[in-house]
Amino acid sequence: MKKIAIVNPGYLREQGIRDISRYFETAIIAQQGNPYLLMGDQVLIYNKFCSEEVLSFLKQNNVDGILTYNCSDLVCTANIADKMGFAFMSVTTAEIVTDKAKTRQFLREIKKSNIPFAICNTKQDVISFSQEIGFPFVVKPTKSSCSLGVSIIRKTSDIEKAVSIIKNLSCTSMIAEGFIKGCEYSAEIFSDGKTSFCVGITEKTHMEETVEMGHIFPANLDIDVNKKIIEILQEILNYLDNARGVFHIEFKFDKETNITEIVEINGRVGGDFIPFLVQNTTGINLDITQAKLAVGEDISAVLESFERKSKAAFSGIRFAIQQRKEFKGFDKMDFLSKNQRLISLNSNKSCSSSFASNALRAYAILGTGETFIETKQSLDESIEKSCFYLTKDNGCCCNQSKGGKCPG
Repeated sequence: MKKIAIVNPGYLREQGIRDISRYFETAIIAQQGNPYLLMGDQVLIYNKFCSEEVLSFLKQNNVDGILTYNCSDLVCTANIADKMGFAFMSVTTAEIVTDKAKTRQFLREIKKSNIPFAICNTKQDVISFSQEIGFPFVVKPTKSSCSLGVSIIRKTSDIEKAVSIIKNLSCTSMIAEGFIKGCEYSAEIFSDGKTSFCVGITEKTHMEETVEMGHIFPANLDIDVNKKIIEILQEILNYLDNARGVFHIEFKFDKETNITEIVEINGRVGGDFIPFLVQNTTGINLDITQAKLAVGEDISAVLESFERKSKAAFSGIRFAIQQRKEFKGFDKMDFLSKNQRLISLNSNKSCSSSFASNALRAYAILGTGETFIETKQSLDESIEKSCFYLTKDNGCCCNQSKGGKCPG
């Protein structure tokens, strides 16, 4: 059995680690306080990640590969992999997919985007950008995830608040870019550095255009459109240097103009429970896929390792989004059953202080169906039937009928 090192797995679902443990011995490399330290066969609490301390640990434990699900650790992980000779994306690729400004520059260089953008350090930089291209446009940190700090600027007075949100996230730089029209999607795609395979496209549901409420997999796209988009995304990966791993590529597709524009390229498994949707619909486990690629397996070997059995034609999830003083149910999927039921999740308390953080994922409801429309309807019905409330310390969850009161 090969051994895989997982770096700071706090953002990886516990179930994901358990899945990987069925195929590999695991070594955890983490900072003190990581909640999943006890799940590894070997554990290293490091003082400095890119250090001889980590390299010695990997050598002594005969580790065969390394991976991370945390964007902020991706570049360091690529550096360690390069020094150890592990199968991983190149440092250059890691730097591109973890920096939104570098991503936008890369897309422009390969002629896959004409979206105007500027790297900004001050409010005045953003104002200057607005004077050049007009409104609306988007401002976001160059390095962040979970839609943190993303603001749509519709008028000059919006700029100060948007910049303040980013500064409060301790981000040192931001990017202003033209607003991309269209519906938002993501592609769940993986590559062994030579060949890529797109598992499918996920369709997003949004509130206020930047807050994800949930998604359905696969997307409701015309077959020819779906094929063309996948070809574009695979071509982009081909331009990257040794793009080995699982990628979560977010994009918008304008159905009126048939234009596809990339929003972000993420060198990791998609978040917000997309792996559950993918596995339920295709039988492919993205967590295990990432691990297999990290120990040198190619695309054909990875695909042959899964039974590819589908439990549902379409799978959907929606999340709890704060609305006034209550939390209402939105959809999440449980791949063990087609029955609708409440899934209780841990809210991200570090991000829940402000609705603008866009990262609160406290509760969710599942939805599956034989068609996209059927799945969407099941989710809509679940929203109408359920209402969830939380106390200030997130310690209470009670499912009340519409109009009920929280006894807590």
